[in-house]
Amino acid sequence: SPRLRRRRGASLTAPLPPPGGKEISSDNSSSDAAWLYELCLARVGFAMMFTAYSGVLPLLRADWNMSAGEAGLIQSAWHVGYLVSLFAAGVLSDRFGARRTFLTGNLLAAASAMLFAVFTDGFLSALLLHGLLGLCSGSSYTPGLTLISERFSSQVRGRAMGFYLAAASLGYAVALVLGGALGAAAFVWYQLLEN
Repeated sequence: SPRLRRRRGASLTAPLPPPGGKEISSDNSSSDAAWLYELCLARVGFAMMFTAYSGVLPLLRADWNMSAGEAGLIQSAWHVGYLVSLFAAGVLSDRFGARRTFLTGNLLAAASAMLFAVFTDGFLSALLLHGLLGLCSGSSYTPGLTLISERFSSQVRGRAMGFYLAAASLGYAVALVLGGALGAAAFVWYQLLEN
């Protein structure tokens, strides 16, 4: 194992600046925490965008007369788009910077989620628009982790990345709970209007 070298009197726990980044002082810790909180909120919102489909899937299957296979294809379209977008987001981050890629990609993902919510009326439109959402979604992952890596020292970077990744799981759970609750309320409302 490599030996740790330290200067005389230097602490092994003193924060080191990230490669190519600036050293984070304790004066910045509250602004760093606020920045990370906001980044995590963006990740929660992103996760909610694509998980909401699963939360209302039973209602959509009935309303759009979809088979289980068609419903699965719609989710698969998102995953294929997401796979492609992860590679693209890495290339775009290298070329244009992680911040620009993160912001632009997330705006495109939000716009495509709105397109899905407003214009989807059946299997084919859902397949295309959910796939488009997947194509725009990779910018929240790799560029987000790059932003964290650039901002935080190695002593706290892993914890910050852990919060960021856990934020997606929170978004999945919130979307399923809200989607299910709103879907049930919409179903009751629909039944009342029909009677």
